[in-house]
Amino acid sequence: MPGRSRPGRMRLLGFQRVLLGPGEKRQVTIEADPRLLARFDGEIGRWRIAEGTHRVAVGGSATDLVLTGDTRLSGRVFGS
Repeated sequence: MPGRSRPGRMRLLGFQRVLLGPGEKRQVTIEADPRLLARFDGEIGRWRIAEGTHRVAVGGSATDLVLTGDTRLSGRVFGS
């Protein structure tokens, strides 16, 4: 699927330590810097965020993912 993140390739986009008691819930928001979502496009010499569906995962570590989902991003080119 064009724009889909490469399987098995993950990047840390942010983190926040959250301590919860049994049965406790809390909403957590983490904003990702767009530069962390981009790859350098050598053909145009600029950074590009691929348009399409990207996988998002949340967990205690890269080997302990407890929540995954997909999000749709619009394409973007930036930088010099």
